Amino acid sequence: MNSSYKTELIDRQPLYPGATELALGTAEWVAFYNRQRPNGYCQDLTPDRAEALYYHRQRHPHAEEALR
Repeated sequence: MNSSYKTELIDRQPLYPGATELALGTAEWVAFYNRQRPNGYCQDLTPDRAEALYYHRQRHPHAEEALR
């Protein structure tokens, strides 16, 4: 994850004017990385979508996989 952070946030963005702006950029990147980016481990679903599908399957174990 550290190399992704450095590549995606630090190397691709203009210099941040201060520590506060860098901290805000970091928080936004972490939120995207953990919640919105497609994840190959989860069949390219976003983490939010994979979690919703998991809980749907827990509540409805015999339902079709219609949530995709």
